This record gives sequence, C-alpha cells and structure tokens, in this order.
Amino acid sequence: MALTSRLKVAEDALLAAIQAQAAGGGSPPAGVALQLGSPGSGRKAEHVWIGEEATAEQSWAYTQQPNLREKAEVVELHVFVAGLRGSGDYDDVRDRLQELAAEVEEAVLTDATLGGAVFDSEVIRTDRAGGRHEKGWTMGAELTVRVTDYH
Repeated sequence: MALTSRLKVAEDALLAAIQAQAAGGGSPPAGVALQLGSPGSGRKAEHVWIGEEATAEQSWAYTQQPNLREKAEVVELHVFVAGLRGSGDYDDVRDRLQELAAEVEEAVLTDATLGGAVFDSEVIRTDRAGGRHEKGWTMGAELTVRVTDYH
C-alpha cells in the first residue's frame, strides 16, 4: 500500500509514453522540444511540456481484511503544446498545432496504462488559444490528461 500520491509516477509515465510515441515515428518529431515543467524563456518555436500544475484526488476504502485499506487516486495532468510559425496563414499554424496535439493523444490511446505504471489514462479536454502578431500566428493547446490508479 502506498501512502503517498502517485502524481509523480503518473507524470513520469506520461512523459515516457510521449517519448515512446516520438521514437516510434510520431511526434514530437526531431526539433520539437519535450520536457517536464514549463520551458519559461527557453521555449522553442514548437515545444511540448507537461506543466507543473496538477491535481490528485484520493479516496480510501476498507477491504475485507482487518486494518487493510485500499486507495483509488485520480490525477489530472496538463500537457502544453506550443506552435509558433512565422507564417501569415492561420490554417498552416492551426494544422501543425493539431498534428502535435494529436500525437500526445495517440501516446495515451496507444497505451492507456502508460507502460503499466497506472490503471488507466485518457485525454479528457483540449483547450486552444492563439493570436496574430507581426510575424504571423502564434497558437498553443493545453490537453488535460486524467490518470486513474488503485493502490
């Protein structure tokens, strides 16, 4: 029985799943940075990172064995996908951002247990924002990944 949150385990397993997707020929392809934590001022033109903000909700249940409790935990992680293009074409920037975000989703769909580290995971929400500037369009997405585990 683990007394601590599985948040770190979920975060590391999600990063490994995205890296495995990239190694298998998916995104993020060469040249697209991938990391834990915000890149801050070091953000590249195209960048994928798992944000620092996360939540973990735990519920404990008694089992049929005396003095033995089991914990269910639901963790929500936020994956940020940044796409900056010097193009004046909205469609190109939007489509590239969609490609990168889809690869994050594919990593979770391919192995919902994230390499056996958790019971289940799924992308439950995608938010997108962007704007026009002197060099073209800047656009980014935030994918919320829900991870469930029992321990």
